[in-house]
Amino acid sequence: GYLLSRNLYKDESSIFYLAREGRYENRIIFPYMYAKEMYYFQARTFPGYDGFPKYLNPSSKTGAKCSEILYPYDDQADYLVVTEGPADAITLQNCGVNATCTQGSHVSNTQMQELSDFPGKVIVSYDNDDAGKDGLKSFNRLRKKFRIPPFSIVNPPHEFKDWNEAHVKDFDIKEFIVQHAMLYDEYYELKARLNES
Repeated sequence: GYLLSRNLYKDESSIFYLAREGRYENRIIFPYMYAKEMYYFQARTFPGYDGFPKYLNPSSKTGAKCSEILYPYDDQADYLVVTEGPADAITLQNCGVNATCTQGSHVSNTQMQELSDFPGKVIVSYDNDDAGKDGLKSFNRLRKKFRIPPFSIVNPPHEFKDWNEAHVKDFDIKEFIVQHAMLYDEYYELKARLNES
């Protein structure tokens, strides 16, 4: 029900799990797959169940930290859209957009180092909320620290909270990204500050 209503299930290649007991009980498991093997996952509270926090990651005692992981993507594509969570990365991939996520709105040193090796254009696309705006500024500060050239930015259309909500409404996401991605440079930062004042 939930996966279909959010257009996350594309076809038989789509893999999700539902935890029925234990630490992740009543949570949807978004697996991170490589060569048909799960190397990481994120668990989201199933709608209708009380669960805090909304998202749970595996313990770093038994594997990698969430800050060391990016959702699987095509590392030879012309561009890569960086989102907050796996639901948005899956949504974009289902629309034919190369996408990954940082498990939240803040990129880590490890994630930034991996993104710096990407041969194409990196486009950051966090949510249209305060956490997303703060994450974008943090991404830019870290980008400067690593002396990486400016990245591009595209926000989900303002009438939607995130890409998944836009996808559910049959919005043409791929065309929107092509038309609206812009360089996050000093001019963009100045314009953003003026709009906030």
